[in-house]
Amino acid sequence: MTIPQVLQAVAISFCFSQLAGAETTDAEAIALNNQAVKSIHADHLDEAEKTLLQALNHWGTRQSPEAAAAHNNLAQVYKLQNQFAKADAHYRKAIDLWEQIQGPRSVSLAKGLMNLSDLYRVQGKVSGAVKLLERAMAIFEEGSKDSLDARNRLAEAYVALGRTTEARRLQRGPASNSLLQSDSH
Repeated sequence: MTIPQVLQAVAISFCFSQLAGAETTDAEAIALNNQAVKSIHADHLDEAEKTLLQALNHWGTRQSPEAAAAHNNLAQVYKLQNQFAKADAHYRKAIDLWEQIQGPRSVSLAKGLMNLSDLYRVQGKVSGAVKLLERAMAIFEEGSKDSLDARNRLAEAYVALGRTTEARRLQRGPASNSLLQSDSH
């Protein structure tokens, strides 16, 4: 058997096990999440939604980083479909899970906060986005790529709110940690 034939056989076996009511394994649920990410990138959002719901069905009420990732990815699907209330709920679930499982200084948590802030900015809720971005920046290691991304997004949000002095200070660099405690709102 060639490798493509083996992969096809595994996929067929998985489909039959699903039809027979067999439970999805953790590895299969992770594979479903990964497949959904590919579907999102290919703009096959309905397929991604279905796949992520199947993965979340597997995780049920178990708290795991994989379940958090699936909620985050489903939120992304809903955001792209302009279903903002659903996106908000799933981003929040992902954030809650990451914080409970990995703690309040988790990089995954910070990235989830940034994703929710993007949703808020799309909806014009810039003040809410700022709070999330400030929290994310406090988590990221100073000078990291993620920290710089959060800093740029926060500066853009400050400009949108007319807080240009804070935006300029933030864009100047790492010495602006005191900015986050600034009372000039």
